[in-house]
Amino acid sequence: MPLQWDQLPSWQRDNQYILSGYRTSSNSFSKSFASLTYLHNESVNIYSHLIPAVILSFFGISIYKALARRYTSVSTADIIVFGCFFLGAVLCLGISATFHTVQNHSSHIARIANQLDYIGIVLLIVGSFIPSIFYGLFDNGLSPFSLLIDYLKDIAYISAKITSLGLLCAAISATPQFRHPTWRPFRARMFISLGLSALFPVVHGAMKFGIRQMNKQIGLFWVVLQGSLYIVGACIYASLMCKFSDANTRACTSWPVRYLDKLSPNLSLYGGTGYNISPSRIGQCL
Repeated sequence: MPLQWDQLPSWQRDNQYILSGYRTSSNSFSKSFASLTYLHNESVNIYSHLIPAVILSFFGISIYKALARRYTSVSTADIIVFGCFFLGAVLCLGISATFHTVQNHSSHIARIANQLDYIGIVLLIVGSFIPSIFYGLFDNGLSPFSLLIDYLKDIAYISAKITSLGLLCAAISATPQFRHPTWRPFRARMFISLGLSALFPVVHGAMKFGIRQMNKQIGLFWVVLQGSLYIVGACIYASLMCKFSDANTRACTSWPVRYLDKLSPNLSLYGGTGYNISPSRIGQCL
């Protein structure tokens, strides 16, 4: 039988506005995964991450096959860049689906899974910026491998900043007290700061190539949309939109928050990169 909020042990209490639909502590991975077969207040969280993770996995393979088949100019660098994007997205969504599934296992497992969930968000953000950085600073006059060398030299300080922020976020995410609800606003600010690191390559590219060329290469609208969705998702997460939901509604979860924060920016990034890789690299739209 689903539990009410006041029946939960302290380690399972995260959002006081979700009052019902909780699973009992399982102390068993098989029992936790068995909860995939019935409805509870983590069901939407689980499947809204699991299904996109599976779709993105197949979608990434399809994109690779389509590019390799249609465009002879596709290089190893292109494959690596897109691979980083899809890998970051799939890992983030897959880890999050797993976290929400095993959240009721035990205090120890829930803590570890929650830390991994936050690290997955870091992977998502950093991975989603790699295509923007790469294509935003692309120089058509260079060969693909010369481009990689020039890229590494030209934006070493940008990579260092974003990587440092990513490592800092990952380190803080691994801190046990970080998962406490009182840290929610701090978590939001931290991920917003990491998201705003996208300004580094955009500003650098604008200074190097000009606004018009940067808009042609990466589609500044899509980059701004991506960053805005990250910020909106983090802000909604911090303010706990679920507080207005009916206390007796089982499906009341943090789904709108986590979904906006993880999936929507990736759709906007794919739109921007997919549209702009072709004019700058291949000569026509995908």
